[in-house]
Amino acid sequence: MEITKVKGHVNLKPGDEKAFLNAVAEVGPIAVAFDVEEDFMSYGGGIFNSEICDSYMINHAILITGYKTEKKSLQKYWIVKNSWGEDWGEEGYIRVAREDPPNLCGILAIGVYPIL
Repeated sequence: MEITKVKGHVNLKPGDEKAFLNAVAEVGPIAVAFDVEEDFMSYGGGIFNSEICDSYMINHAILITGYKTEKKSLQKYWIVKNSWGEDWGEEGYIRVAREDPPNLCGILAIGVYPIL
């Protein structure tokens, strides 16, 4: 069995969506911070867009694993893995609106990935 050691980490520039997009595309999943409110807790599917979360009151960590654009609406979104198990959301994932509004629930406030 091969063991990989973490040599360091990279902090992404807060609010720099292009840096987050590039990191996900070139490196892989990135850990981010997020403000979780009741609407997030009860999420059952679709593209998540909240009017009650805050971009500065961060209280949860999630993992951005990708991004896409909805074909019909052309809504851009992040593909995000949560830690609450496969019974929550879309088999443990949530699609978080991207660009409209930017930095929804603080998703671009803190981003980090390991250097292996």
